[in-house]
Amino acid sequence: FSISFCAVSTAARWKSRSMSDILIRLHGVTGKVSGNVFPAFGERNIVRHEQIPKEGTNYLFVDFAWNRKWYCLWMRVWQVKGKKRVIVYREWPDYQTYGEWVMPSEKPDGDRGPAQQTMGWGIQQYRDMITEMENGEPIYMRYGDPRSGNAASLGPDQATSILEQLSQPDDDGTGGMHVEPVRVVGLGKSLINEGVNLINKWLEWDRDRDAIDGNEPVLYVSDQCRNLIECLRMWTGRGGDTGASKDPIDLLRYAALMDISQIDDQMDMTG
Repeated sequence: FSISFCAVSTAARWKSRSMSDILIRLHGVTGKVSGNVFPAFGERNIVRHEQIPKEGTNYLFVDFAWNRKWYCLWMRVWQVKGKKRVIVYREWPDYQTYGEWVMPSEKPDGDRGPAQQTMGWGIQQYRDMITEMENGEPIYMRYGDPRSGNAASLGPDQATSILEQLSQPDDDGTGGMHVEPVRVVGLGKSLINEGVNLINKWLEWDRDRDAIDGNEPVLYVSDQCRNLIECLRMWTGRGGDTGASKDPIDLLRYAALMDISQIDDQMDMTG
């Protein structure tokens, strides 16, 4: 199976873009220069949602927060003639429902968009949202940001973490959701740089040769994941830990650092 990029007309392509994207890319209305951390990312990496293969191994990566919405990426991994393909096939919160995750601004990594505004949800509501979005599809493993996921918070009876609260069953003994903390080796800026380098390797392909099997990028993104697409275009890393476009990039970094892969005879490991 070979994925081709979104071959849609110019008018249709821009009709589907957000207003900030149109202002930036058609009219130059912006006070900042877009990020160039992922120079190879472009239309070839963006595919129509209906083109996504149904088979493969599914993963969920979650970035937790108390003062904004959580951000979630679902990824599918499969093999084409022995070469790995990774596609981000779903995000939450999505642009179509919640608007933009990040807005262009004078800040190096943009400003928070309406999609980041907190909904005041508790653990149960997020668990219900994830269950509804997955709608019974097999998820091999769910991973959460280890920093926010393991941070202690006040539970009903004692201090506990988000990961622990997610795993707690309902009163009837069902409903617990197993989410593993991301396990990567390294600290601080060096780990960020390593993850960025690995994402760029996933984006590599030789533009001087025909784009055929064996000369294609590893990483693809569904055209429905418009907030992730904008973050890949905008993020510079200069905004540090508070950069508005950083969290989606973090989840991609984690997936690359963990080298997620297709699992033969996979089982749903998430419970």
